[in-house]
Amino acid sequence: MPGDDKRKKPKRDKPSPPGHGRLSASDYTGATHRPCSHPSHQAGELCPLCCAGRLYPYKTKQQIQLHGHAPVSATCWDVDVLRCATCKAVFNAREPSTKYDASVKTSIVLSRYYLGLPFHRLDTFQKLVGVPLPDATQWDLAKQLFEDVFPVFVKLVEHAAQASLMYHDDTGARILSLLEENKHLSKGARYGIHSSGFVTVADHTIVLYFTGRAHAGENLDKLLDFRDEGLAKPTQMSDASSSNTAKRHLNKTQRSFCHAHAFRKFKDIVECFPDPCAVVLHSMGLVFEQDQTTKAQGLSDEQRQRYHAEHSGPLLAELKTWMLAQQHDTLTVEPNSALGQAMNYMLKRWDEFTLFLSVPGVPLDNNIVERILKRLIMQRKNSLFYANEYSAYVGCVLTSLIMTGVEAGINVFDYFNALQANRILVAREPESWLPWHYPKEQGRSPPIRPPASNRPPSAPARGDRSTAALAERAVTA
Repeated sequence: MPGDDKRKKPKRDKPSPPGHGRLSASDYTGATHRPCSHPSHQAGELCPLCCAGRLYPYKTKQQIQLHGHAPVSATCWDVDVLRCATCKAVFNAREPSTKYDASVKTSIVLSRYYLGLPFHRLDTFQKLVGVPLPDATQWDLAKQLFEDVFPVFVKLVEHAAQASLMYHDDTGARILSLLEENKHLSKGARYGIHSSGFVTVADHTIVLYFTGRAHAGENLDKLLDFRDEGLAKPTQMSDASSSNTAKRHLNKTQRSFCHAHAFRKFKDIVECFPDPCAVVLHSMGLVFEQDQTTKAQGLSDEQRQRYHAEHSGPLLAELKTWMLAQQHDTLTVEPNSALGQAMNYMLKRWDEFTLFLSVPGVPLDNNIVERILKRLIMQRKNSLFYANEYSAYVGCVLTSLIMTGVEAGINVFDYFNALQANRILVAREPESWLPWHYPKEQGRSPPIRPPASNRPPSAPARGDRSTAALAERAVTA
């Protein structure tokens, strides 16, 4: 039938990935290793089958066994207590210890800010498995972990400000206290609520999140306040929205715009303007293919820039000439049509879209930020809102550390446990406890944890952020 040919999809030339899809034992880096000796035989004995040869060590086989349990489990100790009949002294078989282990706080934080599991949902699940953990208690424990890791976050902000490449973008957010405040704002006042995502690239990749009234451009201003004088201008990668533009540091960055956003504008209207859109999409597609070639060949930033100047430069120059000709003929392209606006979007910002042809290290798109923003979008879809600016602040700090740890390739669960066990060292030497330094710190013995009343101030208290002026400049609107 004729319709059958239309439904058939062309075969892709992409080669099949190597391997069979099964995970090896080495992939389970978080597994606990336990020795398993043979229960009835040992090396040196006679073979029980032939009774002629002797057994000798052959090889060690690794077998993985997975176990399921609740995010938070509990142990109830039935402690024997002895009491002297004469002096009435009491002797406990086990001395009392803290009720909540450090791993409990880590599990709660990762469930809430990585998996997007709301506190109340974890509350109901813990009741289901017989280990109740009220949502209010979860929030208190998350705040305690926040206080322990806060010095590391401040260092992350300082390091991010020195990066040579900064990706950023915004997504929407909901904060109940600000939504209530919006009802009483005067006409013309700012009422928007934004979650900004930043990915900075230098020696290490750092992920930062900020939520509040400020949009990405204003948060970029605050981030650049920490930048050392004398450094070269960083490259700023974003879409062309005015909200992504720094105001106070307008001329202190090299702005480049995302080709994927421009590509999407033509992709969305290709059914209405098939022929002209096909020309643009074909040319831009070739540029993306050239970029994939540079990555496959492992070219340096300088080599990649020269490659694009040689191969992508002529393609884009020809595309620009063609679009200008199309715009000049208003009978072909109506300026106010969707096609005319898509062309004008690129032509007005041509220097920013083609910066990668002249400056080494400039990327083609902002997709990395689009991906990391999905973490906050997932939280918003599951939890709907933050109660106030402080809870949004706590959530962004913890999510920033989680995602930076993911980029560093470390075990974030063990990392958060180590930060809590070594909280005194973390407060004194936060630089040494950044995610990429964590493997070096694993052998350090944890100091004795002081009582809460003796803890050094390390994070802003609820309702009073004056103690965190450093982070205040980078986070709050």
